[in-house]
Amino acid sequence: MTWSGGWGQLTNRGKLEMYLLGLKLKELYGNFIPEYYYHKDVKILSSYADRCLMSAEILLAALFPPKGNQIWNENLLWQPIPVHYVPRSEDNLIVMKSKCKKYDEEFAQVLKSETFQSINAENQQLFQYLTKHTGQLIDNIGSVEQLYNTLEIELLHNLTLPSWTQNVSFDHMKYLAARYLEAFTETDYMKRMKGAHDLTLVNILKTLGYKPVLKPGFGASFILEMRNNSEIIVTISTGLQLID
Repeated sequence: MTWSGGWGQLTNRGKLEMYLLGLKLKELYGNFIPEYYYHKDVKILSSYADRCLMSAEILLAALFPPKGNQIWNENLLWQPIPVHYVPRSEDNLIVMKSKCKKYDEEFAQVLKSETFQSINAENQQLFQYLTKHTGQLIDNIGSVEQLYNTLEIELLHNLTLPSWTQNVSFDHMKYLAARYLEAFTETDYMKRMKGAHDLTLVNILKTLGYKPVLKPGFGASFILEMRNNSEIIVTISTGLQLID
């Protein structure tokens, strides 16, 4: 099977989702976000991956279409807006792949804990089935999370899944995948915090005490509002379902 654009690249569906998210943000915050892009009003920071940089650029195309003297091509209502990033190994803000020995030790202990060992023990039959049919070693919920991501993406793009998937509960795999993401902020120390992408949202929500096990969808967003009366309003979207 071939993948248009190459593995890990942004798909047309992903492009549309990010453009619609930009329009939605403009609709929600049109009275707050400046009508004209000005470099001192907004700074965009992305993680290093091509798909992330492209997602930011597409969202900005919807959020800040050129107006008035910003229009440089009547046939193309788009303007270049800088998107900043740092190398993956140095990123301690978004993808958070810079090394932290204390955190890594804490995470290893979490995976060895009675809670996660019990989850792994309860799912041995599933692990064996997935290992047999994928040809890859699936022996913990971390490897289930990776496999679930692949199957979910294939479903979103209307690809035909292997017949063996008919005997697997996708809801249960999704739960295990979400539980694995929660492991990254399992302790109070880990909530200081580490992670990115869908994992970033899980980390923030769990740090705030959000209880349901959650696996954010693609294009998910987290909005934190501070009102003038100092009342904190938190709006959480784990996928605006902008595309049916």
